[in-house]
Amino acid sequence: MRKVGLLFVHGIGEQERFDHLRHSVGELAEIIKGEGKRRVTVTDRTEGWKREPDAPEFGAYATAPMTVHLHDQAETDPIVQIDCHEVWWGDLGARTTLSETIGFWSWGLGQWAAPIYRELDPTGMRESPEIRSTTQPQQQTRPDAPLHGEPPEPEILMPRGGGEFVEDFWVRARLAAAAFATILSVFSWTLLGKLVSMIARVPFASLLVQYVGDVRVYERRAYPNNSLPSDPGQPLRVPIRRRMVTQMVAMGTHHYDHWGVAAHSLGSVLAYNGLTETGHALPNYLTQKAWAELPGFYKHDPTQCRRRPETMHRMMPARPTWLADEECISRRKIFAGLRCFFTYGSPLDKFAAVWPRIVATPDDQVPLPAPDGTEEEDHKPRRAFPPECRWVNLYSDNDPVAGKLDAYQAEGLPELLPDLTNVGTRWDFHVGISHVRYLLSRERTDSGAKRVVQRRAIANWLIDGVGSEDVPGHAGVGTFWFATAQFVATGGLLLLLTGIVAAIAGGVLAWLGIETPVPTDSWTGWPPVLAVISGLTLAGIALVGLSRWRREAALNWDLARSDNKPKLTIAFLGTQSIVSALLFTLAAPTLDVAALANLGFLDQTLFVALPPWATLALAAILLGMALVAQSAITYIFTRISVRRVEKEGAAAKAG
Repeated sequence: MRKVGLLFVHGIGEQERFDHLRHSVGELAEIIKGEGKRRVTVTDRTEGWKREPDAPEFGAYATAPMTVHLHDQAETDPIVQIDCHEVWWGDLGARTTLSETIGFWSWGLGQWAAPIYRELDPTGMRESPEIRSTTQPQQQTRPDAPLHGEPPEPEILMPRGGGEFVEDFWVRARLAAAAFATILSVFSWTLLGKLVSMIARVPFASLLVQYVGDVRVYERRAYPNNSLPSDPGQPLRVPIRRRMVTQMVAMGTHHYDHWGVAAHSLGSVLAYNGLTETGHALPNYLTQKAWAELPGFYKHDPTQCRRRPETMHRMMPARPTWLADEECISRRKIFAGLRCFFTYGSPLDKFAAVWPRIVATPDDQVPLPAPDGTEEEDHKPRRAFPPECRWVNLYSDNDPVAGKLDAYQAEGLPELLPDLTNVGTRWDFHVGISHVRYLLSRERTDSGAKRVVQRRAIANWLIDGVGSEDVPGHAGVGTFWFATAQFVATGGLLLLLTGIVAAIAGGVLAWLGIETPVPTDSWTGWPPVLAVISGLTLAGIALVGLSRWRREAALNWDLARSDNKPKLTIAFLGTQSIVSALLFTLAAPTLDVAALANLGFLDQTLFVALPPWATLALAAILLGMALVAQSAITYIFTRISVRRVEKEGAAAKAG
């Protein structure tokens, strides 16, 4: 009987422990059973499970919370045992309390303008100027050799996106559009949903609030009085990553024939961070008890780059006192049985564009030369993952969260990561909630046949460890434009619903004897109403975003000067701070006056003649200026920085 391990990583939301695991295992079992080739039985041990989320069991005899057994139709004994584990971090994510909701609106609506600070990295690892070659000296000859001399330290490679003008502009524009739809949904969909139960079941607004709220927790830098006692002075994503790393390391010790990771939504960012964490930092995530339980075989790796003693204080999480400086976890040994990395509904492309440092990929392996002293043509010696490991990313064009992960196929990254395949799903009508429908079972009808085939291929790949090339993709130019038209239509519907709510409110005000600046008692009054609503919404998004850009850019500038960052970095951040301040200074009075005039609060003044669409036009122009300015500034300085790094690498090589 083959033994397979699957590690599921949940995404957004406040689910209880094992909710995602039960749901995912149920989806997987239904997909397998629907194929009609094998009988499926599921064993659920989650009730009364004793182990804590960050205290998994190590070794070959570990028990899984849930197990799926597959049988041939004519056989009694199972032929495959699938042990299913979970990384649960729902208790560490955002909470939908009043304070968190207020924080979401002040932070999330301005997310489109979040400034990039590539050098803001508490770990202090520098960006790699070139690919390491097998001719570089080995770091040490014995696993227990002390750190001495000048061994190579881990370096990082950035995904393409942060600093690419088109990608940066497109991602930020989509974030602004999502903010626009969120505001409209709150004032239309959500309010009407209280009256119409069918609409109330559509989790559009709550989905975006939970998603952006959890992203806020995960991307935020460390700031005073906002860390856990276990990780003082460190970002909240550190304890979240701790859950991923401990479960991942345990999976590598279970002696499965092969194992895989299946990560949904924001969980894919968490999984990516865990899988690409440096081997020298991995022990920092474990408790002293877990480190003692980890078999010694996994604790030594002569090819593992390590931090130098003078920079070890910058490791994240901090190095425990009970760990020796040279101790590490061998990523090559832990990942020896890893065959599948499956992401679905992943926002990794958004992180690549807006927060590239969070998803930077460490280069921490000294490459092993081939036996004859040369590199093998079809082998990637710097990669900690085995050559058989594959990464499949499933996305939908009408999922506002997900996207293709082309940014992770930038130069150098394929040498470090599993081979990546982006697979699109077929277009459907579930705009806004396709994010939670990737693996749902379907009836065997012609309309759903292609999705059924795709999901079965994914399930078989996860079970067999091979066959990623058999997963069909159904996205294309037509799918993209269908999805784009769908988003536009949905935005129009939300705007129309908001207009209906405004008309009802206008009627109530008229009944109370209060005049409204725009008539709503006839069809001729609707275009001005919708123009004013759109203008006020877009103006709010523009002002919140510019305010965030101005505030964070100024803080980044101060931090860079305080940390004695390079002059180029200080110039980049200073330019962002000055440009954002100028745009905010221009936008604030302009949009305020236009909005007040459109609302009728500046009666008998020069501004009374402004047309109803004035606020909308001004907000669109200013928001567009901000998008172009920020993307252009980032692009220009990134190009300069890349050339500088390349020159440093060439000089080092020549020396």
